Amino acid sequence: RVDIQAELYGHASHLREWQGRVYLKAGSVGLPALLAQYPLEGVRAGGVADMRLWADVSSTRVNMLRGEVDVSDFLLAHSGTAGSHQFIADSVQGQFGLQRTTAGWKFALQQLAISSGGRSWETEHLAFAVGEADGRTFLNGAAALINLDGLGGLLPVIPGLDTEIRTRFAQLQPRGVVRDLQVSLERQGDITRLRRLAARFSSVSWEQSGAIPHFSGLDGDVSGTFEAGVLTLRSRNAMFGDTRLFRGVLPIDTADGRITWQQTDQRLELASEALRITNRDLALTANFAFDMPVQGAPAINLMLDLEHASLERVSYYLPARKMPASGVAWLDRSLRAGVIRNGTVRVKGRLDQLPFDQGEGVLEVRLPVTQARLEYHPGWTAVTDLEAQVNFTGRAMDITGHTGAIRSAGIEQVTARIKDLAKPELQILGDV
Repeated sequence: RVDIQAELYGHASHLREWQGRVYLKAGSVGLPALLAQYPLEGVRAGGVADMRLWADVSSTRVNMLRGEVDVSDFLLAHSGTAGSHQFIADSVQGQFGLQRTTAGWKFALQQLAISSGGRSWETEHLAFAVGEADGRTFLNGAAALINLDGLGGLLPVIPGLDTEIRTRFAQLQPRGVVRDLQVSLERQGDITRLRRLAARFSSVSWEQSGAIPHFSGLDGDVSGTFEAGVLTLRSRNAMFGDTRLFRGVLPIDTADGRITWQQTDQRLELASEALRITNRDLALTANFAFDMPVQGAPAINLMLDLEHASLERVSYYLPARKMPASGVAWLDRSLRAGVIRNGTVRVKGRLDQLPFDQGEGVLEVRLPVTQARLEYHPGWTAVTDLEAQVNFTGRAMDITGHTGAIRSAGIEQVTARIKDLAKPELQILGDV
């Protein structure tokens, strides 16, 4: 059912110049039928809507539109070259406004609330302005608060996105809370560019996608453009994962520092000069440059300064996915205790060439350890209270011990070497 009321005025002989206000109230409106009147390529909608609209009109055109909408069993889907994506919610409610300006249309959305599966999310003071000039379309947006837990699934089905952005949104599955968002986009032809981005964020997460690793629990702020920007982290209880390198997700109790990006159509470069990370196993400062080209394998130039770390947990932080399984198993089994202080890790080269068997890059780990326990072979007596230097260079491991003990016998000097962790055959020499 649709109820329409209008209050219009003007000269009887000039109907096209009349102006006034039109009020519309509609109940149980099917979105598929509504979208059929204004079709969008690749877009499909479902749901039943109740709405109220107020329109200010003059000279046969709408200048301002305000309204309230409540949609139940909401569905928005998009199908195209990036695949098929859909967003489903039990209900979507909100207030909106549209205003015509000399540059285009301004859109505002207030009190947007999404409910699904017994949970609800709200967005505060979301506003967009769309304009066109010189064959380009501009979109400027702002929001006081956006809850990505409820809206993240909506991103891949937004009409008008190019294929790459739509695919990336679907893979990343962003979650968390964004505050004080300001964003500006420019679209020309099939290309969309970010012209400005500024926001604060908390508990933000995304899944691994392409060269982008998994993160969760990030807090901080971001500002920049497509070409360059800065991400400042002040995170607590975060997680990091990259299935190309590590066996599992790595915990991050604290992460503080700045990460910069520079981007062109051909590559994305990330860098940080002093990113401090701590958890129950270690405390370190990272200096890195990460190069992710559109074509070809990503490359890294990484230097880690380890203030302290647990020796028995070292293998969990090495790029085990790029290391021989037998060598990783030996490290897990043999390095049973110990404390690392003032160690370093250096990795430089393409990630697909790790561990740089042909000298294509650098993989060096230097770990001064104390109070170490080395169970170097099943059934053999362990070396305990070992004070040593543990080094990894490519596939090789070298241990130079200064003092230690085997049972009650003291060790004055001990050296151990595994030439190739793919074949963990230990050579050990010592004076007892």
